[in-house]
Amino acid sequence: MSKTTHLQDFRRLSTVASTVPENGDLNPYAVFIAPVSSGVIEKGDVIVDNFNNGSNLRGAGGTIVLVNLETRAVRLFAKLPRNPGSGDLFGLALSPGRRHLLCRG
Repeated sequence: MSKTTHLQDFRRLSTVASTVPENGDLNPYAVFIAPVSSGVIEKGDVIVDNFNNGSNLRGAGGTIVLVNLETRAVRLFAKLPRNPGSGDLFGLALSPGRRHLLCRG
């Protein structure tokens, strides 16, 4: 069995855009490319689910951003409302196979 990886051919990495929105959510957990245009999503947009909140609390992120690879523009697509101090944790996840958003809380 070969011990090669798919990443071995990459020689240069470059940053296209930051996926961290204004509220500081981070840890891009689900990332995929939109196969078709629908609503504000344009075909080819990179859709990113930020899994952690700004304090890096796992699963407490509440934003999905869209990154346009041509313009490098980042747009907020979804943001869950927060109830500070309630202890409620919510997470957004993308379901590419089913083409919808999943929300848990």
